[in-house]
Amino acid sequence: MMLVVLIFVVVVLLFLRVRFAGLYQAVVRNVSELESLMMVNKSYCATIAGNVGARSRKDIVARAKVLNIKVTNAGARLTTVDHE
Repeated sequence: MMLVVLIFVVVVLLFLRVRFAGLYQAVVRNVSELESLMMVNKSYCATIAGNVGARSRKDIVARAKVLNIKVTNAGARLTTVDHE
């Protein structure tokens, strides 16, 4: 019985896009969408969309740091790989 309740809670949290830290997840594509999360940074975290380039990601991550907004995939596409 307890296992069924636990599974139900996990499914509901995944459906609502709630992270395990208790933050709701918002997908951002540019800095202006990130600015809309400024007032709710205690209950929302930002996730950068997959089609955003490296230059825009750097701008978004830098602005999120200033606004104290948690970015879930902040390190994605920001590292370079040397091919020798």
